[in-house]
Amino acid sequence: MKQKTLLKKVVFVLSLLFSMIPFMIQLRLTQQEKKSKTKDLSLKKWKGLWVSDKGDLLLEISEKSNIFMNNSPLELTLQNILNNELLFQDQYGYSINITKKNEYSLLLFDEAEQKEYLFSRIAK
Repeated sequence: MKQKTLLKKVVFVLSLLFSMIPFMIQLRLTQQEKKSKTKDLSLKKWKGLWVSDKGDLLLEISEKSNIFMNNSPLELTLQNILNNELLFQDQYGYSINITKKNEYSLLLFDEAEQKEYLFSRIAK
């Protein structure tokens, strides 16, 4: 009698576990899809040396999210990378947006100064 009850419990638990397998597989696949859709936060395609159209500013972008203006590091935090736009925030909370117009030029918008600067690539 005890064996029959134990056998029923084991069968019940096993059937419950087997019925959960498809849900667990689906959950795992969903997690993998989310990871693959996560944006690459490297700046490889932005990397380079850029000069402003007036020639007074030199912008350097490194792969490791470091931004230099006239060889001085800018204290910026990378917020997001969109298709052709980098969104940063400075230490005072203002936005710095860098928009890639094409392979050879980009536009930098400084929210604090409410100014746009056009840059052209001089080196990769």
